[in-house]
Amino acid sequence: MSEQHHINSDQLARYVAGEASPEEARAVETWAGSSPLNARELAAMRAAWDLSAPDPHARDVDVDAAWTKVRSRIGAWPGGAVIPIDRGRMVRWSRIAAAAAAISGIILAAWWLIAPRPQEFATTGSGTTVFLADSSRVVMGPNTHLRASIGAERHIALHGQAYFEVTPDAQRPFVVEAHGLKVTVL
Repeated sequence: MSEQHHINSDQLARYVAGEASPEEARAVETWAGSSPLNARELAAMRAAWDLSAPDPHARDVDVDAAWTKVRSRIGAWPGGAVIPIDRGRMVRWSRIAAAAAAISGIILAAWWLIAPRPQEFATTGSGTTVFLADSSRVVMGPNTHLRASIGAERHIALHGQAYFEVTPDAQRPFVVEAHGLKVTVL
């Protein structure tokens, strides 16, 4: 086994390829005969060499002639002409699409920022007085929850007890829903 490390891999490669000098060939054969492990390594190297050998049935290909033949076939085929793509048109459409996406994003962001958010109030043990966005005053009783959406219509969802002093606005009715009932103040 110590003999295995005394052979140069380049010598082995030259031996398997048939390019080793007579002295190198004798050294490799001596090395292979010194140990079954060395003999297996040499056999494996020969097998790999044989697998990597060029195919004797393969023929040389003239790449330039083959390419010329393909080009002549393309030219003879109807519709085989090469038509350049107008990249300018694609770029214009992609810019238009990008601008439309950006504008849509800005509009959605503005709407989200500007859209009125519902106001929510809750009391626990004692009541409190709150003012809504339309300046209406609400006196809430204990353990009351109120959600007010003030927009085109003033809509109030009430769970509990409350007293309302509604700011008059004929254009936007004041609607209170509580305990399954709906009361509208014009």
